[in-house]
Amino acid sequence: MTKKMAKAGRFLAKALGIKLEDSPNFLVETFHSEGSEFSAEHDTFLEESPTTIEFLRDLVPSGKALAAYGKSLFPCISWLPSYNLHWLAGDVVAGITIGAIVVPQGMAYAILANLEPQYGLYSAFVGPVIYWLFATSKDITIGPVAVMSTLVGNVVNEVRLVHPDYPAHVIASALSIIAGCIITAIGLFRCGWIVDLISSPHSQPS
Repeated sequence: MTKKMAKAGRFLAKALGIKLEDSPNFLVETFHSEGSEFSAEHDTFLEESPTTIEFLRDLVPSGKALAAYGKSLFPCISWLPSYNLHWLAGDVVAGITIGAIVVPQGMAYAILANLEPQYGLYSAFVGPVIYWLFATSKDITIGPVAVMSTLVGNVVNEVRLVHPDYPAHVIASALSIIAGCIITAIGLFRCGWIVDLISSPHSQPS
């Protein structure tokens, strides 16, 4: 019955000069005693089941996504082209101020780590020089701290009890490389949320 009505409607539209737009997926419902059955007058779209290879292919990032990820690793790319003399003047003042603080501070931290004072200067110098390539920080200096220096000193003492032939600076350098590899992996895999699981001393009840 529905099919006859559809044909009658098309004939009437054609007689009245009405142009009908046929849908490529137009379905005509035909009723039978068992239930309703759909038949298509035109080719219908049949979606194939996804395969494992297609799923894995979708996980591979595109060239544009890789370029955006690489750019995110170096934030300096976005602001370095607009660097100006006004910023340079401020950076010079900040550098002199930081240097006046970091030099004696680094030497003191080296002594806490049971190292010679010059190794504290090496550690204090490399951090600020390289850190600006990967992030921005306007309020703090990147380098050793008192607690970390004390922990390194304890590790140096423990290792030298077992291996007295190893120099202290070699032990500290190996420890720094191991810690640096772990931190680099955390940064590359965007696992900075781990820091949220570390409780802050200010949040602990007194």
